This record gives sequence, structure tokens and C-alpha cells, in this order.
Amino acid sequence: MLHCGAVGLYGTVQELLGGANVNDPLTILLAIVALPTMVIAPVAWVCMFVFGFKAVRNARPDVNLWGRETMWNPGNVLIFRGMLTDEGKRYRRKCFLAVLWFVVPIGTAMLLATITGNLG
Repeated sequence: MLHCGAVGLYGTVQELLGGANVNDPLTILLAIVALPTMVIAPVAWVCMFVFGFKAVRNARPDVNLWGRETMWNPGNVLIFRGMLTDEGKRYRRKCFLAVLWFVVPIGTAMLLATITGNLG
């Protein structure tokens, strides 16, 4: 059994991980991938909202954000590029990149957890 002083009262690392096999290389890889995911995903989530709001604020002046063009939802201007100014298009691109930075690490961690049998 591997004992880690950092876990203190919790006992061994294996007990801390809920009985996962800490000698399995895929489980170690999962731990290595999961830790950065816990930092990257929340930051990307915030960036997604910030850039999304900035893009909506940079809609073309002739676009009625609360009208039929956007189906009475201002967020729908993100779907249609033509409704945004050049600056709005840059924020739209950053928003969609933030969505990728949110989805890809979480999907990778979940895929590795499924492969190793540590999901749930």
C-alpha cells in the first residue's frame, strides 16, 4: 500500500481515491488530466460568458436585439455572424473557443475515467 503524508487522516492514497488502483498507469494518467481540468474548465466557463456578453453588446446598430430577427433572445446574435460588427465577430470567435476549452478537457477526463473504470 502506498501511504502519503499529505492525505493525513484519510489514510492511504488508494482509500482517498475510493479504492481505485493507483498502480494502474491509466488511473495515474486520469489524475494527471483531471487536475488541470479542474482549473481550465471553470476559467473557460467564465470566459465564455464574458466574451458572449461582449459579442452581444457589439451587435450592428440596425439589429433589434429584442425583435423578430433574434427570436426575442439577444443571445441569438451569436448564431448569426451577419448581425455583429467586426469587434463583435472577434468576441464571438473567442466565445466559441472558450466553449471548446470547456468541453474538451471535461470530455477527455470523462473518457479516461470511463476507460479506467473510475467514473462514478
